[in-house]
Amino acid sequence: MKKTIQSAFILLFSSVSMSMQAQSANLLQECWKKEVSAAKSNFLTLTFSEKRSELEKNFDPWHATNFKGNGMVWCNADNFQKLDSVITGKRSHVSKIQYTKTSLLTQNYDARMLSPVSKSKLASYVLQTARFSPVILLDLFKEKNSQPEKESTNYYALYKATIDKKIVSLYIRKSDSLLYQVTILEDDAMLGDLMTNIAYDEFKAIGDLAYPSKIGIHKFNGKVIDEVAVSNASFTPSVSPLLVKPAAYSYGDDITAQASVSVEKYSNNIHFITLKHTDDKVMVVEFKDFLLVAEAPVSTENGELILSEAKKIAPSKPVRYFVFGHHHAEYMGGLRAFVSEGAKIICNNSNKEYVKYVANAKHTLNPDELQRHPKALELDTMAGNSKVISDGKFDMKIFWIGAKSQHTSDFMMYYFPAEKMLFEDDLTWIRKDGYQVKANVRQSALYSSIKELNLDVKTIIQSSPANSGNILSVIPYTELEKTIVAH
Repeated sequence: MKKTIQSAFILLFSSVSMSMQAQSANLLQECWKKEVSAAKSNFLTLTFSEKRSELEKNFDPWHATNFKGNGMVWCNADNFQKLDSVITGKRSHVSKIQYTKTSLLTQNYDARMLSPVSKSKLASYVLQTARFSPVILLDLFKEKNSQPEKESTNYYALYKATIDKKIVSLYIRKSDSLLYQVTILEDDAMLGDLMTNIAYDEFKAIGDLAYPSKIGIHKFNGKVIDEVAVSNASFTPSVSPLLVKPAAYSYGDDITAQASVSVEKYSNNIHFITLKHTDDKVMVVEFKDFLLVAEAPVSTENGELILSEAKKIAPSKPVRYFVFGHHHAEYMGGLRAFVSEGAKIICNNSNKEYVKYVANAKHTLNPDELQRHPKALELDTMAGNSKVISDGKFDMKIFWIGAKSQHTSDFMMYYFPAEKMLFEDDLTWIRKDGYQVKANVRQSALYSSIKELNLDVKTIIQSSPANSGNILSVIPYTELEKTIVAH
């Protein structure tokens, strides 16, 4: 009797399980019918407004620049066109985009020429279309004959695909066969695994097609949020191209700059490593029993390269400290290499939490040494606005000038009394051709800080740019003075 009941239970469970799998397998097709099918031959035309936030080189970590804009989108399963304007102050800036699976034309805000396009940008642009409509992305998953993942639940069916090294997941609700969420997991050289979550809400219907009228885009693991609101939708049989495809259209290969460094001995205690591929100058300070490294641009790989060169300078001395002038990636992007090395990270109260975030970020998509072999972060947080690193004979002074820099709240610079030299990241901007214009706010801020701190400076060395353009990286202090009195 027990065996009969047990067999019946197993049979019932298997039947339910197979039924759920069949339902999930058909769910993508059902979703496609509701949200794409009617847009195979016609263009879905959307009028939208948006609130967009972008992480730029801003004053504080995670501080985003906010934009408001509006425009129109025309899309079907194979084409996407967008005409939009963004408002900054009293000005409106217009951009145009035209995308198919084999071409991408972009004319950025106020630009007269088409922007160059790489293979990677073309391959991943389908994900940009999803912030306005899931039509093209859903059609792509259907073409791939995607099957539901084991992580599917009673509430949703989950489908996954890798698009341009990004793991893309679709969440289709079982109750109404609508796509309510898309997640995109990608690698960032400094911040590691980054999740973007696109949430579709307030679905409306136009004929047989369902479309979301409210779209929320949570970027950078939810720290930055965009909003798109669709105010009107209609079908258009055909659409005139927004941009003219050049006769010799092509998209370029993705180019990765070959790592290249040069090392210069500035004094008995100071060395500079120039990373030609990032156009940055890194400082290695040699003390009696240890080294200090200042700045590490963009990525852990560059941090490891810098460590390798530092060990050549003084093979027997450990790197005890790493310090960066401010939180932008050009200066702290390689921080994780120094955490892995066991160096103490010098920071201030304005960027301490950001340092913790970067050091503890997961890098599962592109594992670095710290991901493979975790090591505890050692912080050396400045107690005040200045700190002295010394071995008893040679001194280095670190000054946190913060908001006075007119650049970032965490800005620090380094002064060497013996050399009368000041090393800073990107405040000076003196031209190589000798032409002087009146000091901008950053140059004035640097000059004022030097005066306020009563520093005897003969030479200023700037980290970035190290070699490019018409900008000096080694600047006599008198050249900064000239900008103050220039008219």
